[in-house]
Amino acid sequence: MRKTQKVFAVILGILALLLVFAIAILPFVVDPNQFKPLITEAIREKTGREVEFAGDLQLSVFPSTGLLIERIRIKNVRVFPETDFLSIEQSEVRVKLLPLLLQKRIEIDRIDLQGLRLHLIRTEAGLNNWSFERSKSSANAAVPSAPPAATAPPQEDAGLQLFAIGGASLKDSEIVWDDRQAGRCLEIDGINLDVGAFKWDQFTEVALKFSILEPESGYQDRIALHSRAMLKQNPVAANLAGAELILTREAKTQPGKALAAKLTAPEIIFEKDAQKLQASNLHFESAGVLIESSLSGANLWSDPDIQAGIEVAELNPREVLPRFGIAVPKFQDALAFTRLQADFNLRAAKDTLAIGAFRCRLDDTLLQGEAHLEDWKAPSIRFNLTGDAVDVGRYLPPSEKKNKLVSPSAAIAAALAKLPAERMRKLDAQGELHLRHLKVNGIAADDLHLQLGAREGVIQTRQGIGRFYGGRYSGGVDLNAKGGDTAVALTEKIDRVDIEAILKLIGSKIGMSGALTGSATLQGQGRDLKQIRHGLNGKLAFGVKDGAIRDVKFLKVINQGIGLLNQAPLPAGYGDGLKFSEISGSGSLAESILRSDDLLVKAPLFRITGSGFTNVDTGLADYRFVTHLVKAQATDTEPEKFHSTPIVVDMSGTLEDPRYRLDMKALLTEKNKAKIEKFLDKNTDKIDKLKDKLDKKLGPGVGDLLDRLF
Repeated sequence: MRKTQKVFAVILGILALLLVFAIAILPFVVDPNQFKPLITEAIREKTGREVEFAGDLQLSVFPSTGLLIERIRIKNVRVFPETDFLSIEQSEVRVKLLPLLLQKRIEIDRIDLQGLRLHLIRTEAGLNNWSFERSKSSANAAVPSAPPAATAPPQEDAGLQLFAIGGASLKDSEIVWDDRQAGRCLEIDGINLDVGAFKWDQFTEVALKFSILEPESGYQDRIALHSRAMLKQNPVAANLAGAELILTREAKTQPGKALAAKLTAPEIIFEKDAQKLQASNLHFESAGVLIESSLSGANLWSDPDIQAGIEVAELNPREVLPRFGIAVPKFQDALAFTRLQADFNLRAAKDTLAIGAFRCRLDDTLLQGEAHLEDWKAPSIRFNLTGDAVDVGRYLPPSEKKNKLVSPSAAIAAALAKLPAERMRKLDAQGELHLRHLKVNGIAADDLHLQLGAREGVIQTRQGIGRFYGGRYSGGVDLNAKGGDTAVALTEKIDRVDIEAILKLIGSKIGMSGALTGSATLQGQGRDLKQIRHGLNGKLAFGVKDGAIRDVKFLKVINQGIGLLNQAPLPAGYGDGLKFSEISGSGSLAESILRSDDLLVKAPLFRITGSGFTNVDTGLADYRFVTHLVKAQATDTEPEKFHSTPIVVDMSGTLEDPRYRLDMKALLTEKNKAKIEKFLDKNTDKIDKLKDKLDKKLGPGVGDLLDRLF
């Protein structure tokens, strides 16, 4: 038995020696260049393109069997004659022979490609050069650009299986994407890829570097990726461990000044059959921006559903944005826009984008809530946001006029009217915004609430302020852009607001105190904001309780009339203001003219009624006030009694800077005329001097008035 075993071992040794000898002499007896025509024909059959070998094919056997090919070119079809489709300066594939012969397993020792050039072209007509023909007859025909049809997975050869790859590399390679239909060109060059020894279910080192140049943008991006990768065969899956991706962007106009971004991931898991993606503890860093995130994906091919939690570390936007080429505008507050921090949950599905648990702090303002978007083609937006304290004035430009007060409904209506009608017809939004405190150039409000509803060109807002200088505010805007013109209707109401505080804040010269209650209902229609504003019409009403008007000029004119009537002048305290128990009135707006006919002022010593108009575009005003002096105060049994002769005052100019004139003719009742005639008869020789005195005492023009009356 031992002798038989020895004989069998000797025979095996001789066979192995012969095999090694055969492999050793293989390169000397076999010329691989004789297979060039076969290789060329096979590639032509599969791709429909001509192939050219500019160098020799070399066969080697040690340390493993390999084939070296130098300078291979695969040409384009005739429609794309100016360049090759693919060219490779040198390629080498080495296969371990013994596993192939003895176990029918392919163990690739090494794959190396150098100087690969791939040129992808799409013509103006939409034809491309990367769709392969299957026969010679169509080798010279261009193929329309279309997504490739789904193909069945290749059947595995039960007797020949890929077992391992010892390593692979791609050096100094380039890909050019020339989309002439879109007018875009992209160059990916300096491609260098190194892959370590590969075996199923084992990690291997992967390193990739390349540059992207887009001539139209003027930027060059350099990308470097390093990771340990593992491919799983059953079920098909891929793992990346310790992945690091670095992107560096440099502008042509600023050579040497680059912006870098780095993304690291401890682990990324992709499961093909389960259609899942999982990435935890992602870390992004660029120019002072730090973002932490974890994401997961499901149903990646059928119905993608991506979820992520995102945390943005606190940063200074004033410093960060310029690093990304974004200019920061100037603000009224030099410390505004210096602190930003945010965190939120993100979910992106097929036609849905949802942001939940949103929390963002900008400077001293905290904004929280959620938002939801559906249907990318016709977006439907839903939101619910809450903020604590917002000082809008801090973020206005320095040149912005301060103390400019615009009512909420008017501001919202003006902003909406500036939107193109077509955009408003596509807007589908519904949501609420709550603010605990709002400040705009010193004007403060608490407990603000805004509701928005928009669909198919109809937009509706309802807004309210719970605490506004001792009172409250409510309003609404209804906008309809369905037709050719945009129709706008707005309503507003304020209740017991401290008017003195508001006037001081906006820098008004009108000195008035009291609790203001008012309402307005306005409508307008037009193609743009200017037309809408000019065509506004509607009704307004107001009332002010228990206050005073500190207008010395008006009181002086009243005192002139009182003196002419030989009545007792106003008490000394009235020099500081016209005290009243009530001021009220209503008005109508049409063609930029606000007209009022029922103005009323109730004061202890007199009653004032008035009428007139104000041009809201120019601010010019023209009013007539009639004052009746109180002769006797009201009692429990008797109403107030007034002097029979009224004091009439005309006002012109503007509400901010009014001019008053006493109407002397209204004072000249029959009784007063008799007094004046008697006075004139006694002083006929001094009439000229008298006119001058009257002008100085009662006001300019009184002397001329006497000439016309007598």
